[in-house]
Amino acid sequence: MKEKRLHAGQHRLRGSTIVTVFIGSLFLLVDDALALVDSSSSSSSSLVDICNDRSCYPATGNLLIGRENRLTASSTCGLVHPDRYCIVSHLEDRKKCFTCNSRQPWARYVNERSHRIENVVSDRFEMRAKKWWQSENGLQNVTVRLDLEAEFHFTHLIMTFKSFRPAAMIIERSSDFGKTWKIYRYFAYDCAESFPGVPEGMPRRHTDVICDSRYSFVAPSTGGEVVFKVLSPHIALEDPYSEEIQDLLRVTNLRINFTKLHTLGDNLLDNRPEITEKYYYAVYEMVVRGSCSCYGHASRCKPIDDDGVVLLGTTRPDMVHGRCECTHHTKGLNCEECEDFYNDLPWKPAIDRETNACKKCNCNEHANRCHFDHAVYEASGFVSGGVCDDCQHNTMGKNCEMCKPYFYRDPDRALTDPYVCRACECDLRGSLNQGICESETDPERNLISGRCHCKVHVVGDHCDACKNGYWNLDQDNPDGCTACTCNLLGTVNNEGCDKRTGECTCKRLVTGDNCDRCLLEHYGLSEQLDGCKPCDCDIGGAYDNSCDVMNGQCRCRAHFSGRRCDIPESGYYCASLDFYTYEAEEALLEGPAEVELREPYWDASQPKQWTGSGFVRVRESSVLNFAVHNIHVAMDYNVILRYESPMPSTWQNVRVDVIRPSPPDPTGPCANSLPKDDFMQQVSLKAGERVYDSVQTVCLEPNVQYHIRVTFGEYQQTGYPDRTAALLIDSLVLMPSSSAIAMFFNGCLLYTSRCPGYWGFPDCRPCQCNGHANVCDQRTGACVDCRDLTAGHHCEQCQLGYYGDPRLGVGIPCRPCPCPGGPGSGFQHADSCYLDVIGDNLKKLTNIQAILQETRQHSTEAQLLKNRADQSKVRIETVEKTAQEVIKALNDSKHFQTIAKQAILSANENFDQTNQDLKAIAETTKTAEQIVNASVELLASLREDLKKVEVEYLQIGKDVERALLVSESARQKTQDVEVKRKTLEEQYKEAEILLNEKIGDNEAARQRAEQLRQTATKLLEKTEKHLSDIEELRKIVSVNEVTMSDVENRLAGLLSTVDAATDSIQYYLKAYDHCSCPSSEDVVDLERPSCSLKIPNTGTL
Repeated sequence: MKEKRLHAGQHRLRGSTIVTVFIGSLFLLVDDALALVDSSSSSSSSLVDICNDRSCYPATGNLLIGRENRLTASSTCGLVHPDRYCIVSHLEDRKKCFTCNSRQPWARYVNERSHRIENVVSDRFEMRAKKWWQSENGLQNVTVRLDLEAEFHFTHLIMTFKSFRPAAMIIERSSDFGKTWKIYRYFAYDCAESFPGVPEGMPRRHTDVICDSRYSFVAPSTGGEVVFKVLSPHIALEDPYSEEIQDLLRVTNLRINFTKLHTLGDNLLDNRPEITEKYYYAVYEMVVRGSCSCYGHASRCKPIDDDGVVLLGTTRPDMVHGRCECTHHTKGLNCEECEDFYNDLPWKPAIDRETNACKKCNCNEHANRCHFDHAVYEASGFVSGGVCDDCQHNTMGKNCEMCKPYFYRDPDRALTDPYVCRACECDLRGSLNQGICESETDPERNLISGRCHCKVHVVGDHCDACKNGYWNLDQDNPDGCTACTCNLLGTVNNEGCDKRTGECTCKRLVTGDNCDRCLLEHYGLSEQLDGCKPCDCDIGGAYDNSCDVMNGQCRCRAHFSGRRCDIPESGYYCASLDFYTYEAEEALLEGPAEVELREPYWDASQPKQWTGSGFVRVRESSVLNFAVHNIHVAMDYNVILRYESPMPSTWQNVRVDVIRPSPPDPTGPCANSLPKDDFMQQVSLKAGERVYDSVQTVCLEPNVQYHIRVTFGEYQQTGYPDRTAALLIDSLVLMPSSSAIAMFFNGCLLYTSRCPGYWGFPDCRPCQCNGHANVCDQRTGACVDCRDLTAGHHCEQCQLGYYGDPRLGVGIPCRPCPCPGGPGSGFQHADSCYLDVIGDNLKKLTNIQAILQETRQHSTEAQLLKNRADQSKVRIETVEKTAQEVIKALNDSKHFQTIAKQAILSANENFDQTNQDLKAIAETTKTAEQIVNASVELLASLREDLKKVEVEYLQIGKDVERALLVSESARQKTQDVEVKRKTLEEQYKEAEILLNEKIGDNEAARQRAEQLRQTATKLLEKTEKHLSDIEELRKIVSVNEVTMSDVENRLAGLLSTVDAATDSIQYYLKAYDHCSCPSSEDVVDLERPSCSLKIPNTGTL
């Protein structure tokens, strides 16, 4: 009975397997379709970024693909040794048991018996039945775990089993990388038995944790599925962006705990291994669908690098990666924070149509860092909370929107310009308060950014220009500028004189040294642009074009009056220039032409726009034939057509012919007229204009019947007739040519004047064109054909689109405005620009001041060097002269030489000692008393000199150290001087011992004199050595001129010593004459002196 139930159960399982496999296949097909949709969505998102104006999410996919190494199982068959297992549905087959050997990975045709956990990640449908994961036999509690490398959104799980589905299982999640776990759902065949206390049935809310029994039946034995959806489709989703829904979807780890196996009951009756060999967990395929978590700020994700190495499997195109490609200026693995410098708003996830994009801090491009300040955000009405850090470019403020103190905002630069805050640029020559400027523009307080406080006669935002009528901006002038002598009314722009030179610059129609007179044929000096108004005398009513300079009254012919002489007296009339007017409606019409009569305006104050009774409407091929028979004066006439054009374009083909009945009178004014002059050629009547004036003139004679024929050809010369083309012809006018009127011949023609390069005949003033033109207008002096891109009355300014200062004395050539491509480049965003004279002048002034300062410094240094060189030269010459005199005197008398040398020794040692010595000599000998008294005064002055020598000697030591770098020879000489100094010190000590005893009598004095004579002999040799040293130092100075200032103090010290010694020699020579000294042959015992001088201790030299 038991075996029958077992076989019946097996047949039922086999029958249900077919249905289950079909359903599983259907799920797989649906899953593949979803993958295709996701792939299509991902591909399209690369073409159109859907994140621009709404939240966006990456495509979903199987999170297991590419993450086989992150999927683990607590039990796998055959990992240690091959395991035998059996299949329930194969119990009646010949082969119903098989071997599991998972020691090596699965490989087709090679190792198809390996059933590791990574086999559940299937990439091809046909391979799904050949590879699966399988646990060890008989184990109840088995765990399958997926550890993701980042945070993901998990939507649903599909597991297709090869074995029975578990009798009980639990699905868990973690969102903190496995630190804590939460249960998604319980699954059990008997929920009450497996999970007592857990609610059963359908969930009411998405967050409910219930036990589901739908996926835990025994059947089918293979191919059964377990499907879990995080969000139940039967429950309404009120707010998909709520925190509790997001918490459900957010996972970093997923764990499936199989807690109970399904069995057929035979395991209760028999515990043999063969019974448990058919009970195990085996899964064909496992699908964990989801997407990377980006909080609505990314539509794509990319691989996560691990120390620079791409994780395993990241090259698979269908893998769902974990690093978001963030948009909306967010960053982080999951776009969980704002990008740097995008902290003007707090970070938020994107929700539906609200991108909640991080907003860039507004630092006006003066800072690279900012931070979010909630207090600032709240104070702004929750609009902006970004605070800029470390504002640069002399700016400050929450948005770096203000200039620091002592700077002002440049109104011509954008707030984002790095040079928007500029230092005050007040010209110290014309400004007050040491150049303080206004830092901002405030109309209410009458403040203008950068404006300085100017002196009385100075103007300009920078106080850099004199007022009109003043010149010579001077810093020493308390008013700033000096008054001009020009007439303001006659100067350009009513500015008076040139503000740099004081010269008057007259307006175009003004003359005089002080611009106080109108030009010939002009009157009424005033503030107007040209200064004066033209006389504009009537051509026929005035004798010429000259008038009164005050009121402009012209000189009228007989029977004419009025300022212009244009009003005939009563009983007289004067024909106007358009006297010969011939109405079109009175002409002979040919072709498609018709007369259109016009009524006069009802408002008499409105000007009449036509003559006669109306117009003639002409079309293509129309002809107007005007009869001319009333010419009174033979002369050249301009042919003028008056018309109105309703057409949008120019009527291109109109022909005007003058038909003469006979050739001109060969003796009259028209004798030189040629037949071709009667043909006006093809003319064009422009749309929007009302008059055509022929350039070519025609000569007409009185008492002759002429016909002027006007033929209207094609409108646009397309070769096809235009029936819509039409023109309204008002009249034809014959107007005397201005060149034929005598009044226009009272001056020189341009380029044929009697004053080439001059104007204003007969005064002939030179053309002032700043070197950019050779010819000027003979009447006004305006320069003609300015060169070098210049323009203006005197070629004193640059053409439009160029900048510079082409005036003589300045000479800044005109260059294209760099805005930025230059005129005609096609890349120019401004029509004009101007030369920043202030900036250039300040730079030039700074450079000039620096050069002058440097020049003064060099000049001073050069003068000092020259003075020192001259002094050294004089000193050297003096030393040479003195030394020669000393040598000559010593050579004359050996006795004198001995005393002189002793005197030099005494002067170099200590003059206080010498003073005491002389006093002692005066006490012991009356013959030396007078000399000693005379020497006391000298030695007192020498004492001061000796002190100076001491100071200079110390300075020599320092300067010689510097001179060592320049001349090795100088260093050697310094060492020699040091040796000599030590020798002198030793001699001082010996002298001090000898002078401790006072001179007893004259004999002792004579002995002492003999000692001095012997010592002087030695000193003579040293003196000669000093002179040799001086000569060598002279050579060093001549070779190393740059070190002259360093060694001159040393020379001065030596010279001072020699000078003092020279003076002492003279006194000692006199002293020697008064002493009764023994002859040179007498022998003196130097070892046992009979007297000595007591010398006070004054310190070491």
